[in-house]
Amino acid sequence: MAGLSSGSGGGSSLGRCSHAVVRALPESLSQHALRIEKGKEVDFARAEREHQLYVGVLKNKLGLQVLELPADESLPDCVFVEDVAVVCEETALITRPGAPSRRKEVDAMKRALESLNLNIVEMTDENATLDGGDVLFTGREFFVGLSKRTNQRGAEILADTFKDYAVSTVPVYDTLHLKSFCSMAGPNLIAIGSTEAAQKALKDEPIAALQLQKGKVASVTSKKCHSPPYELLMQLSSWDSSAHPREALHHKLIAKRSFVFCLE
Repeated sequence: MAGLSSGSGGGSSLGRCSHAVVRALPESLSQHALRIEKGKEVDFARAEREHQLYVGVLKNKLGLQVLELPADESLPDCVFVEDVAVVCEETALITRPGAPSRRKEVDAMKRALESLNLNIVEMTDENATLDGGDVLFTGREFFVGLSKRTNQRGAEILADTFKDYAVSTVPVYDTLHLKSFCSMAGPNLIAIGSTEAAQKALKDEPIAALQLQKGKVASVTSKKCHSPPYELLMQLSSWDSSAHPREALHHKLIAKRSFVFCLE
């Protein structure tokens, strides 16, 4: 999910979203989507129901205007729209996904964001790769994970696009994306996983230097929408003190593809 922020700079735009972009699940997702964990089949009907519940929360609980894009069977990963755009305030950076099979996904996203009259910046450098799943916005700065899907040149283009914000890079070890193990859970609150990859990143200088609360969870979904406690196995004490509202959602089936819901 791509969240479109409507606030101003200086940290006030974190979580202040007016629109969201989602995309329907293609049936090809269950067999052909890229996965970290091989061999785990997805119950498509159940995944579709979970996704529809998610969209309903965006509309009815969070009050967002939701742009719903149709599925494309030739693009089995197209439901994971956060990877193809990074949006902050009035600017949208159309990324160049690290997986070549996903690069055509940007076309529909670009059209959707153009319809909102955003300032569109396209990543055309063939030496650059960037997945939105590697971009964490705290409201004050960006962290960009350097992973198998995102490289230094991609991070540099993001920094050039959003010049009002500091950008730091974080090495990503043994997992797909930076936001596979961490996400913003509210103002000044980062939820970060307990896996070895997460703890390595936590010790990295850019994140270690943050004067932020850090709440450990077994696996992270998003800062506003998350799994129920019995799915997430999370310690909710830090989140309970947050002023941001939370909404528990079931998305176990889509999570088999290691999808991370994200509102930014």
